[in-house]
Amino acid sequence: MKKVTASIVYVLLLCTVVMSASAMKPKKTYSRVYNELSVLLAPSSSEAQLENATIVKVKIRINSNNQIVVLETNSLNEELNEYIMESLNYKKLATDELSTETDYVFDVNFQS
Repeated sequence: MKKVTASIVYVLLLCTVVMSASAMKPKKTYSRVYNELSVLLAPSSSEAQLENATIVKVKIRINSNNQIVVLETNSLNEELNEYIMESLNYKKLATDELSTETDYVFDVNFQS
């Protein structure tokens, strides 16, 4: 009986340690990066309007000069892909939230 009680206490203690360890590593939100990307992607009034609202996954990497390099998008709209590339490629980020030579994927919501 003592072994069963000790085993239960051990399992509960182990679960508590695992749960507290996962709570110590919160997921990053990259809010400053999202703000900078939204400013860079804000269309001027001369840009064509989209027919429908679209969410595009944009895969980027930050190079050693803290510049954005667009690796790929999941949009089938070639004009939109070109707009994203022109707006973001080799633009510098003011924030240092992203590390270099790591790929990041952001959802970008384009409103019609």
